[in-house]
Amino acid sequence: MQQLMIISEMKHLEELTETEWDLIETIRNYKKSFPNGEPRLRYYINRLFAELLDEPLDD
Repeated sequence: MQQLMIISEMKHLEELTETEWDLIETIRNYKKSFPNGEPRLRYYINRLFAELLDEPLDD
């Protein structure tokens, strides 16, 4: 059963864009830095999210 889950997860990984993968990895790194979360990581996460939604950024 564990092997099936890994294969299933790998199929989902193949469908991620580079931006989506970068967003996930950056969120993981941000969570690891909690409670002293790096402000630049949070800003970068917001930029990636906005890019994925194709929304203009309000800088």
